Amino acid sequence: MIEEFIDSVLIIDDNEEEIKDLKNILVKKDIWVTCYNPPKEKQEIDQISKPFKNRKLVFLDLRIDETKQTIENISVIIRPLLRKIIARDFGNYGIVMWTKHERHIAEFKEKIQKDVNDYQLPLFVIQMDKSKYLRDGFDNILIDLETRLQKNTAANFFINWSNLIQKGKDKAITSIFELIPDYQKQDKNLEFLLFKMAQNYTGIPFDKIDDAYPLSVDAIKAFNDLLISEINSISETNKLKLNKNEYIFILSSEDKGWFIKNKLTDAKKDLMLKKISKEEDAKIKWSICDDFTKKEKKDEILNTSKEEIINLFSALNSKLLIDEVNIKQDKIVPGNVYEIKDISSNLKYHDLPENAIPVIIEMTPPCDFSNNKTKYPRALSGFIIELSKDLKTIDTYKSEKFYSEFWPVKINNTVKIVIFNFAVLGFVKEDKLKNEKRYKLLFRVKDKLFADILQKMSAYTARLGLPIIR
Repeated sequence: MIEEFIDSVLIIDDNEEEIKDLKNILVKKDIWVTCYNPPKEKQEIDQISKPFKNRKLVFLDLRIDETKQTIENISVIIRPLLRKIIARDFGNYGIVMWTKHERHIAEFKEKIQKDVNDYQLPLFVIQMDKSKYLRDGFDNILIDLETRLQKNTAANFFINWSNLIQKGKDKAITSIFELIPDYQKQDKNLEFLLFKMAQNYTGIPFDKIDDAYPLSVDAIKAFNDLLISEINSISETNKLKLNKNEYIFILSSEDKGWFIKNKLTDAKKDLMLKKISKEEDAKIKWSICDDFTKKEKKDEILNTSKEEIINLFSALNSKLLIDEVNIKQDKIVPGNVYEIKDISSNLKYHDLPENAIPVIIEMTPPCDFSNNKTKYPRALSGFIIELSKDLKTIDTYKSEKFYSEFWPVKINNTVKIVIFNFAVLGFVKEDKLKNEKRYKLLFRVKDKLFADILQKMSAYTARLGLPIIR
């Protein structure tokens, strides 16, 4: 697993003689290795002008300057050095820190957390005893590293995922190129296939495509579906299993605040709390809750956990449900969400909550859109409002005529809930919808969310019947 992930290594060490055997072993495994003797003075570090390109693993000597204490090395040399040699777009990597003491790793992690906006932080940081390998040799270094990483579920998962993406990417590209093996015809024919994949992704009619429309973005999105298909065909997909019985959300390592979501026996609770803190006299706050949306206030720690968890979930949902990349005001596509700027619009929700933004979502069925069978886009009315911390916003709109599943989601860096009213459905002329002063395009909902809204809207409108006397 780790050898597939590590195709390049950076060794930061001032003693070239000590790490030459490590370099030789890595090179024999066909890993690209760069050895770097770092400057030890702030003035020399400040003069570094160009960061390194991505390296998947960095071996870092904690005591670069033997005359300085550990904390000094971290603050005076290592952190300023990382700011210079690792860019914000450096990519995923891990650090192996040469040190005998785990507490040094904790100190290092605590310090670099403050640098989150300065450079790409490592995916994992692992402690290894350099003196042990100088004594016994570096032959088992990658085996030991993988053993250590097996205990880190998150890092282990994402390394495996990264390996799968690489394999899936190669398979996806190969599968397309193999469709046209004739090199004389390959370029033009593959361009045609990519065009059709892009067109098919959003279903945009041919006559609505012009030079300004970014087809390449839709082609990439369509290719992502092919990538997922190839990844699912790789047996290693199920190699790593997550524990489905215990989920622990860490609120703060400083005040020992924890939130545990699960039904656990008292004995199990005690066992987990002992694992959480080795300090017998530590006062640990904790709470048990089966449902994040429960009204009952458990205690202060539960309320804090709800807010923090919802904030995290909203950021994830924004990535999963909202497309803000390939959207254009002059291109009307099903799933586009517009802010209503026109105060005379009859689609503006009549009972708008305070501080809510009135919106509409374009709901033309994809089949009608792709066949260019509609001249008037269909619009469903709704609004966007900030999500209340006590979640009472949700309860207000839990009825059949509202779509209230679209939450929590982060819009303009604030946690929101998006509500649509199935009872307010109408048509908007294309020229009005393309006019930003009347309807400003905010984002487009992704396919799964659009399909869910369309299905529930259809179910609601289809509930009407005839009161026939027989």
